[in-house]
Amino acid sequence: MSKDIKPQRVAFDYNKLAEAIVKAEQKARAEENKIDDTSYFLKVLLVSSFVLVTAILWMFFGVSLYMALTGKLQPANIVETISLWVMVGLSFVYSITASFLTCKISKIKDKNYLISYFGAISGLLALIVSVLAFIKG
Repeated sequence: MSKDIKPQRVAFDYNKLAEAIVKAEQKARAEENKIDDTSYFLKVLLVSSFVLVTAILWMFFGVSLYMALTGKLQPANIVETISLWVMVGLSFVYSITASFLTCKISKIKDKNYLISYFGAISGLLALIVSVLAFIKG
């Protein structure tokens, strides 16, 4: 080693380095999870199906509430009366839930979350179909 070369001390700002690493990771993750054409089609499919379900549930709620309040539907006993009002209440709750999910799904920007919602909804629909098949069968 030459005597002319003196060792130099280099100081690193670890906070700036950590911030740069975090920003680079966030940028890479944002680029990776952008919604592509397939995810956009999935998003449109989910939103339109929830809009349809919401409209059907709101119509069911309105018709059942109208029939219950005007007396067009005459329940024979207290059990039918209670089941009618439970049906009115459940249709209201489900329509509110479907409305909320429609708004939530339309705002999703990450395709992984979108695929997660699709998987969860598909599983829920499969469960409903299997229960109905079991009851009917």
